[in-house]
Amino acid sequence: MRDQASGWIQLSSIEFFLVWTSLGLGDPPVPLEVTHVGRTSASRAGMADEASRALAARDLGTVDEPARDLALVLRQLAGDGLTLDLRVLGSGSPLVGYATAGERGAAVAARVDGEIRVGSVRAGAVAGDLLASLPPARAGTGRPANIPLVEYENACAEAQRDGVTGFTRALHDAGVRQEDVSVLVKALTTRRGGGQLGASYRGSRAPGLLTWLDGEDGRYALRRHGVWLTVTPADLARLTSMAEEMVEDLR
Repeated sequence: MRDQASGWIQLSSIEFFLVWTSLGLGDPPVPLEVTHVGRTSASRAGMADEASRALAARDLGTVDEPARDLALVLRQLAGDGLTLDLRVLGSGSPLVGYATAGERGAAVAARVDGEIRVGSVRAGAVAGDLLASLPPARAGTGRPANIPLVEYENACAEAQRDGVTGFTRALHDAGVRQEDVSVLVKALTTRRGGGQLGASYRGSRAPGLLTWLDGEDGRYALRRHGVWLTVTPADLARLTSMAEEMVEDLR
């Protein structure tokens, strides 16, 4: 199935695996957590026949001869260069995503349960197109907060022993400003979901993850900068900007 507006293609995880391996692309991207199927020749043949009929019914070719646009996007996902990996947690099933940008072009894949959506994108928009898979959320309230990483870790340890009270007390004892404490408490103690984004470029991994938390009053992004942790109220545009900054730092 192709989305009429975006042109993205929806596959079952079994269809994805069978077409991917039929194209000789090796193992599927690890972040997509695609289960290997068809361990024996007989079981693979049966699954391939069934998948081919389902693909053909949706004008996507067959396992051995996929439609041109489907083959292209999978080859793009198998490319090297820039790669991004996404994991989102909330009240429903986890969403995992993967994106690449390289000599073959750029593509994004997102999986929930047994369904995977794939699509070609502009190389300069790969981070934004991957993050577009997130559930909508407004930016949290307050100003960005900066805190020494060691003080944050100490406060989290106190939270394990004495909950929010211990977390807040540890920050105050460390001399963290009240406005920064307020942002940290809102971000970390009312969370209902969140996620993280990692990036690699030609084998080099970004030193930290871009993490976000969805709380009662909105979304907050967390990013480590050396020995400091920054917590920033972030809507989708701000989160995308932070992801693009992380990518640029790799190149």
